[in-house]
Amino acid sequence: MAVTESVVLLESDRIRVEVDLGRGAEIAGIHDLGTGVDILMTTPWASAAREMRPVKLAADPRASEAEWTASYGGGWQTLVPHAGEPEEVDGVVRHYHGEGSAVAWELDGATEDEVRGHLELETVPLRIDRTVSLAGAAVTVTDVLTNVANQPLAYDYQSHPAFGAPFLDADCRIELDAERYLPDPRFDLGELAPGVAVDWPRAASHGVAVDLAAVPAPDSGVFRFGWLEDFATRSVRIANPRLGLAATLEWDEDDRDRAWFWLDAGSRASPPWDGRGYVLAIEPSTRATVRDRAAPRLAAGSTRTFTTRMTISTTHP
Repeated sequence: MAVTESVVLLESDRIRVEVDLGRGAEIAGIHDLGTGVDILMTTPWASAAREMRPVKLAADPRASEAEWTASYGGGWQTLVPHAGEPEEVDGVVRHYHGEGSAVAWELDGATEDEVRGHLELETVPLRIDRTVSLAGAAVTVTDVLTNVANQPLAYDYQSHPAFGAPFLDADCRIELDAERYLPDPRFDLGELAPGVAVDWPRAASHGVAVDLAAVPAPDSGVFRFGWLEDFATRSVRIANPRLGLAATLEWDEDDRDRAWFWLDAGSRASPPWDGRGYVLAIEPSTRATVRDRAAPRLAAGSTRTFTTRMTISTTHP
């Protein structure tokens, strides 16, 4: 274990993990020690993003998306108490992707294979106690949410791991057992009809078959955004046969009954992406990409525990 400014480095005999308490206690990298490959995505502006830490809460929640993106260096965030665009919940506008994903956390302790931290949010009466632990090739994030108010609290909770090159390439396959994929109904991305559910992974676009489990090439211009639902098991595996590496994401039986699906293969021309994006994220979530049902509520004084695990494995015999 090593601590450098806000970053805590954890290492087992299989992987090295960077936990950045300066921004959301996020996992900034998961490195396979056998190959040296970081399976997570690094944004093209990551160096500038990391110079912004420790990050403070954006003053105007309605304008918070730009600030969140500017400080986004890639990696794996946890979005709480809100996922997605700024939105009014119970009479108060919540910040883009939630305060808990963006601001600096307090370090409570660290060992060679574990780091503990907490955050008491300013925007809602919620405390989060987080433990990030390593065991072999697996990293586990455990969050305990506590409603410190005397009334119920509506919240979102979402794991936001983004995979990128060199782990991500056109040889990768996405293995999961959700039954359906629903493209976000607000956007016509040109490939699939907005808001129309398709079976996973085989879909049809204008009479042409689309294999959603295949990862497009970096400069293909493909953009996908929506959500997956009706999982038989809460497990997603992304395998790269060329590298002989696979990453498996698993989450507990909790309120996260859907997973956002975000894929950008050089399609976003606007800053700061400027056509340089190459990212795949599958994000277990308590909500769809649009708020089409009531958010879960945490009773006054009660707690809720969420556990998410990422395991790196080799696929070569």
